Amino acid sequence: MADSINPIWSVLAGGGLTLAGSFAATWWAKRLERVHQERQLARAIKGELSAMIHISSSRGYTTQLRNAIQHMQATGQYVLIYATIEDSHSRIFRASLDKIGYLPGELPTEVSITYSQIASVITDFNDLSKLAMDPELPGERTSDALVRRYTAMIELADDAMERAAKIIAEIDRRYQTTD
Repeated sequence: MADSINPIWSVLAGGGLTLAGSFAATWWAKRLERVHQERQLARAIKGELSAMIHISSSRGYTTQLRNAIQHMQATGQYVLIYATIEDSHSRIFRASLDKIGYLPGELPTEVSITYSQIASVITDFNDLSKLAMDPELPGERTSDALVRRYTAMIELADDAMERAAKIIAEIDRRYQTTD
């Protein structure tokens, strides 16, 4: 009877090891796929934020606002700075909202805050465009009100661009991307 139990234990042990090996292989494959997706998402976010920094810098949005503030403070005349900006600069972020949490550390929080700040600045510029196009709309048409609004927009945009640069540096550090 002892001889008949050993083959049963051998079959059970072999089956258990096969199941464990299959589970481990599946787990490892899923983990590798998730790491790959995380890296690709980080690289895409880096690219999108890099483009936003470049566009903002090359178009000089905050420089225009600063110049308008100086002019209004010097002359008391209001200067309406506006730009109609499409919200197409955050396509990758919006398409990846369900995956942002895969990013490590504080990246999900920082990425979300940065994109929210950028969206707010875009909304401000678009609101000012509406104000400029329709003189009948109620809104800020005094130099004092515009100085306050422009100052808030500059602070928000500067903070967003600083955060974006830090996110890019963190992605470079974590994923050793320098492209």
